[in-house]
Amino acid sequence: MEVLVAAWIGSTNLGDELIFRIVSRRIADAGARATALSVHPNETTAVHAVGAIQARRPLAVLQALRRADRMVFGGGGLLQNVTSPWNLPFHLSRVAGARALRTPYAGYALGTTGLSGRVGPSMIRAVLRGHRALTVRDRGSLEMVRKMGLTDAALAADPVVSLEQPVAERRDRIVVSLRPSNTPGSLLPVAWRRRGPTTSEHWLKSMAGALDRAASVTGLAIHFVAMQRGRDDVLHDQVAERMQQTATSSSPTIDEVAGEIAASQAVIAMRYHAGILSAVGNRPSVLIGYSPKVSDLASELGPGGAIVENDP
Repeated sequence: MEVLVAAWIGSTNLGDELIFRIVSRRIADAGARATALSVHPNETTAVHAVGAIQARRPLAVLQALRRADRMVFGGGGLLQNVTSPWNLPFHLSRVAGARALRTPYAGYALGTTGLSGRVGPSMIRAVLRGHRALTVRDRGSLEMVRKMGLTDAALAADPVVSLEQPVAERRDRIVVSLRPSNTPGSLLPVAWRRRGPTTSEHWLKSMAGALDRAASVTGLAIHFVAMQRGRDDVLHDQVAERMQQTATSSSPTIDEVAGEIAASQAVIAMRYHAGILSAVGNRPSVLIGYSPKVSDLASELGPGGAIVENDP
């Protein structure tokens, strides 16, 4: 049996790549074969050892849907339009294709943080109503999809929480995982936008000062860990340049990132999956609430996770 997986696969975002790693392993455990719809198929095949189809070629996607026995839609925060107005049409087009070709599909561990307006919910309800199963990864998403009329949706969890705890020696450092903001109001898809600094000087200096104080009070070094190469590492360098304390940094691979985060005494994170990996690694975290999903995660972590506003 071939199961086609439609999510955000093939990017440099380690959170999304970890999600697909778990999903593809579960498909294999069930005795089926996973094939990914990927924005970079060659890289996906090399990293995950699965077949991959170019997600940006509609004809190739339809051919893959026709061949597949099932389709899994997710996991991840696919049901949102905050990053781009094209996000929902792009992701839901694969579900619409599965419906048109009568390929059974299920939504798995989806998130709706960043969904706004009336058109988006109507689009989601119209496309997903024929699902075989539908799960979401947090209570806020569950409430939202049920308001859309998808009342049989169930609460699950982000797949990354099921990773085994990495074997990592505690080091005298605080791991920090920041992320830049997306350009608000852009009509271009995120992948087509010109990369550039979008973070204010005031924010950079404030973050640098806060990390200097954290290092001074705890006696621990600051170590930046990029969850998305080419974006987070650039921001980390900008903050480090403004710090008084000396900081180190890394851009780990998908195989290294869980251990890199766990090799700490504590974690400070804006990245959602850095927060999850802090829990997987049994490390306490302070999460910076740039998005409601991060605040929701902190509340789920209880005493293991604190939340502060993304405010200088």
